[in-house]
Formats: sequence, C-alpha cells, structure tokens
Amino acid sequence: MEYDDFILKCIELAPSEIKELGLNTDYPWSSRWETVSSYYRKNYKETKYVLRVEWDTGGYNGGSCWGGVAEGYSSGKPAAEFKEFDQILEHFVPTLSFLQYKNLYNTVISYGSYTVSEYYGNSTNYSYKEIELKKLYEYMKEKGWLEQH
Repeated sequence: MEYDDFILKCIELAPSEIKELGLNTDYPWSSRWETVSSYYRKNYKETKYVLRVEWDTGGYNGGSCWGGVAEGYSSGKPAAEFKEFDQILEHFVPTLSFLQYKNLYNTVISYGSYTVSEYYGNSTNYSYKEIELKKLYEYMKEKGWLEQH
C-alpha cells in the first residue's frame, strides 16, 4: 500500500481526528504547526497529516477593560483519548495484540501544548497528543501490517 492510499483510508476511518497541519511561511519566526487553510495553502512551506486530539487545561480569565484582573484557573479536564485511532488499527491490523498495540502507541505518539493569548491578560492553555500519519505508516509498513491492503 502506498502512503497516499493509506492517508485516504485513514481520513475515511477517522474523519474528525485527522488534521492537515502546516508551517506558514508568512510568519518565519513561528515554528508552530497550524491547521491548513485551503485559502492560504500556498503560504505553507511544509504540511503533514496527523491524528490529533486536544483539550484545554486552564489559563487565565477575568481580565477586562473595566479593571478586572486575570486569575489563573485549571479546567480539571482529563487528557482526551483517541476515539478513531482504534478504528484505523482495527481496519489494517484486526489481530493486533495488546503488547503490539502498547509498543506502537508508545512509539508513534507525541505530546505538546500551546497557549492562546486573549485580551486583558486572559489566555487559554491547551495540551494535545498526536500521531504523525507518515510515522504511523512507516511503522506499520516495517511490521508488514499493510501488505494485505
């Protein structure tokens, strides 16, 4: 199976968790990957597909133009779980053992966080976990799990 075919099947199996991310050349000082906008597609020097879930972890709120002071808070939300990743694995490797799954998961998943700043000192912090589909494809191909597809 070729990578492009793998991507198309993953998009079909995980429509809400697959994201196309790009590095925008309009902001060379920024190294943050952002969701690709088709309108600005020409501005991305590099793109990638990821399986990604994110959740807000807290931040600062309460700041206002009337003198309110932003105070820190924690959302108390647990880490989001992949819901569609298992659908991808079930399609390509229905006989995957728990230990194989655990090794795969620990090999291909990465974690990160970012902050969205708002007015008057307010902000929201986000954490995410993601799997680059190219890395997942290469791992599965190396294991021989894509030969039947």
